[in-house]
Amino acid sequence: MKKLLFLLIIALSGTLPIFAMKRPAHSMEQQAPQEGLAYFIYEDGTDNGIWVKKELVEKCKSLKDMLEDLGETAGVKIPLKAPLGVIKLVFAILDNKVNPEQLPLDDLIDVFNLLNFLDTPGAMATVVQALKQKIDAMGDNLIKNETLQKLSSDLLQMLLIKPSIKLLETKYIITTQETIKYPSLSQFISAKSNAKGTFVLLTVEDENQENHLVIWNIDKPYDESHKIGDGDIALDYIHWSSDGNRIIYRRDGVDLVVCDITDLNAIKQKVFDPNGGDIQEMDLSPDGTKVIVQGEGGQDINFILWNISNLDNPVQKILSGYGQNIANIVFNADGKKFIAAHSLADSDECSLVLWDISHEDVTSKIIIDKIPTVHALAWSPDNNTLALGGGQEDDDKLVLYDMHDLAKVTYKVVEGHKGRIDKIIFSHDGSKIVSLGFMSDRVGVGISGFLWNISDINDIKKRQLFHHVSENFHDSIDVLFSYDGRFLIATNRNRFVVRDISDFNNISSIAPIQKSGELQPILIDGGKKVLIGDSGFGLTEELTILNLSPTTQEIALLAQMKNYTFKQQLLIYQLCNKGRQFQKFILLQKGTQEYNIFMSLPAEMRQFLDKTLKIVVYGE
Repeated sequence: MKKLLFLLIIALSGTLPIFAMKRPAHSMEQQAPQEGLAYFIYEDGTDNGIWVKKELVEKCKSLKDMLEDLGETAGVKIPLKAPLGVIKLVFAILDNKVNPEQLPLDDLIDVFNLLNFLDTPGAMATVVQALKQKIDAMGDNLIKNETLQKLSSDLLQMLLIKPSIKLLETKYIITTQETIKYPSLSQFISAKSNAKGTFVLLTVEDENQENHLVIWNIDKPYDESHKIGDGDIALDYIHWSSDGNRIIYRRDGVDLVVCDITDLNAIKQKVFDPNGGDIQEMDLSPDGTKVIVQGEGGQDINFILWNISNLDNPVQKILSGYGQNIANIVFNADGKKFIAAHSLADSDECSLVLWDISHEDVTSKIIIDKIPTVHALAWSPDNNTLALGGGQEDDDKLVLYDMHDLAKVTYKVVEGHKGRIDKIIFSHDGSKIVSLGFMSDRVGVGISGFLWNISDINDIKKRQLFHHVSENFHDSIDVLFSYDGRFLIATNRNRFVVRDISDFNNISSIAPIQKSGELQPILIDGGKKVLIGDSGFGLTEELTILNLSPTTQEIALLAQMKNYTFKQQLLIYQLCNKGRQFQKFILLQKGTQEYNIFMSLPAEMRQFLDKTLKIVVYGE
């Protein structure tokens, strides 16, 4: 009721269209339709109106809320401070009898303003799309159009300011990229960063084909980096603890190496053979205090658990009791539990076993039994969702398990991934998932990636990110989410692309960027940047750094766009439209209206536009 009084007070002040509730008089010339309940909507100050079916009125959240507050069912007379023609168009659009794309610009603006007040998101989105198409079609005539001055502040923000800021931010990623080059006979193999993204760990191969780990503080020149070890044949299964103080890796397939890098000038290193033979699979808890090594085939051992809290006295514990074949291991966020997919040698079915390693007495139990072959497992950052990819070869299903109540795990099977699922990646807030995998094709191997929005488990949405055919089954794809969930960075061999996924229904891509060698993306500098290593085919090493976000000062500068004049806002949008089409630069001729408006912008904004869009001024 407070909301009702508030809206009526605003309405009486004349700042918004009003709708007041009145019982229709018996003498009204127009009568309600015989079928169903209806309301009489009319132009305020006149008797001109239309009868509108209840289901159409209920699409208007403002009207629906007010009617519910009043306890009204039907027959109410509702005035709106809008021309009758606009009222008719609005409800015809809500009734799917008019296509907004067929309306002239004037009518579209009037219709949006009323829809915005009535609070009809679905219809508003359709009208905005139609408006956007007409505005984009104006090209260089945009700033000359007088009709656009009818745009309300809400519509200006939605149509001009937000899209301009979004494009400038995405263009910023490409135009401000940095490249670190230096001659070398070595080759980048892999890269990782600590949780804060302040240090980078690179695996490099020197001219003697020996591998080294290099720790680089990104705030300092690369030549001030620190090398670990004297050179090994192979380094892999590299992990970095969540606190950034420990690095663990497998050396030459046999040794487990743990490095304490709390003091980079005095790195402590512990080398030991954890299971008396080759290390087939291993994992590190997020806190860096425990190492899980899988037992060898033929042994009645599932895992060897090493507590390495004290590097001088690591403690070993044997874990066993389930099927020896182990497909995947995933830790929860705090590293106190992990889940493994176990199966017997003669069985095609798996069991998901939860291991609790938070205490000295390790406990375990089957939480999900008798499921098909598991190819991929991932645990959400909030520990509430377990995502599984598995099933028959080339026909995997994505399954989401609700882990809130481990005594009664429920699940949802999500259809739509084509082929096998080999990897699952969660966004940092757990609301989105990427599933990656291979699918046999007549030409070669199809490499597919799908993005899933799982924020509403009852309304999961899917978008295919890519699908291409490769003759090489081992072509690797790396995908990562930015910390804020806005960007998705994907690489495949020597090609990478950044996608803006903030609007799931309108995912935009920055043009693919080619490099000279294999790539691997990692987030650095608190997630504000992404670093991509380039092997350079042994000729020139490159580290490419992309800025995922403008600086704090530049973000504040963009926020000031709402205070610019209408013509200035139109010009920036016009320049951004050109920026979508031309990758290198945008021409601006001296003496033109566009040039004069550009020069009226604050100097800082002109500099930012030049940096992101590459403005080239010519003429006398």
